[in-house]
Amino acid sequence: MENKRKETSGIIPDSGLPNKEIRIAILDDDQVTISAVKEAIDSFFADKDLSYGTYSYQNPVGFLTEDKEYDLLFFDIEMPEMDGIRTAEIYHSKYPDVSIVFVSNAEHRVFESLRIQPFGFIRKSNFMEDVHSALDSFIKKLANGKEETTVLLKSSSSLMKVRLKDIVYIESDRKKTIHSHERRRRAV
Repeated sequence: MENKRKETSGIIPDSGLPNKEIRIAILDDDQVTISAVKEAIDSFFADKDLSYGTYSYQNPVGFLTEDKEYDLLFFDIEMPEMDGIRTAEIYHSKYPDVSIVFVSNAEHRVFESLRIQPFGFIRKSNFMEDVHSALDSFIKKLANGKEETTVLLKSSSSLMKVRLKDIVYIESDRKKTIHSHERRRRAV
């Protein structure tokens, strides 16, 4: 069984999106599906000013052993050695910023897949209609995610800029506001 193969690479001038290759992994035990996903990705990127690469895997264990960071994953759910949801959970715990799209005939498992908050779910029976929409949404997410949202917190002696995604909670205790981020608590 094939472990990993870089399928495709398109390098086109900068579009204002992150200036790096968009790394896309495809994991499915069926080579025909891998080829169809790869062709759809190539078709989508054909007229885009983006650099991308696709990498294919037929074995979930081999994919996890490889331990490479990807931006976007297309995973089948039902595979012999380990299902795609479990594989996604393991991968997502190490790389939480990855966007995961399940491509599966197992439509009855869509709600089960929601526990890892996938970026999308494409039914194989509706693949051609949905794949370009998923890719377009992913590119928009990349474009919108270039700048991190921050808030300014004012204390009696200083201003502090904090990334919104790092704030765990904010509470107010009369005149003091206490916020917690990056595992620290501070009174402001």
